[in-house]
Amino acid sequence: MSTFKRQSMNIELRKYKLKHTPIREELSRLFSESPNAIPLTEIHNHLKNYDRVTIYRSLSTFTNKGIIHKIINDNGSVFYALCKHECGEHGHTHDHIHFECNSCNSIECIDHHASLNINLKGYLVEDTQISVRGLCPNCS
Repeated sequence: MSTFKRQSMNIELRKYKLKHTPIREELSRLFSESPNAIPLTEIHNHLKNYDRVTIYRSLSTFTNKGIIHKIINDNGSVFYALCKHECGEHGHTHDHIHFECNSCNSIECIDHHASLNINLKGYLVEDTQISVRGLCPNCS
């Protein structure tokens, strides 16, 4: 996964012409400090001073601008992770593997250099998500 320092994330906010509001600054800090995808429940716990609507709007803005992407695991739990620099408001340009640890339940975005481009005749593929489960290096 791509990790940004807080200063780099602030540059991203400016790049996408987003105002530096307190919640966006807190989200920036939260994502810059996490090497893995962050569960939505943890985001809510971290941002206790904000109502759910404000949190969801901010997450939606970050997602629509290509700063973060949403991951839903097999249990229906929602996670968010930082995107690569190539993503933007016109779409997410990276396809990668999500690794979910069976022991600590963390989800990590794994860069995979082989093409994940899937062509299905008659279908327009807009997003590819591949999940792999097992034990992460910390748990194995």
